[in-house]
Amino acid sequence: MIGDFNMEKNLISKSKKRDFIYIGCQLFLEHKVENFSIISVWNNLIEKKKLYGFRSFNDFYHLTDLKTFKKLKDL
Repeated sequence: MIGDFNMEKNLISKSKKRDFIYIGCQLFLEHKVENFSIISVWNNLIEKKKLYGFRSFNDFYHLTDLKTFKKLKDL
């Protein structure tokens, strides 16, 4: 599996070796958002070496929408 990014000492970068995937969560409350992609913000921060992350060793589920959440909530 190819990941989204690489990370060394919690500093996120993009290189040929991409061992990590993004498993965080972004919520926009009380704002109408249409076709928004955070990747442009991330790329800008990566270029400036200002985007950091933390490795998680927990299991996780990919929740794409409320319908998927309702299916998985009782696992």
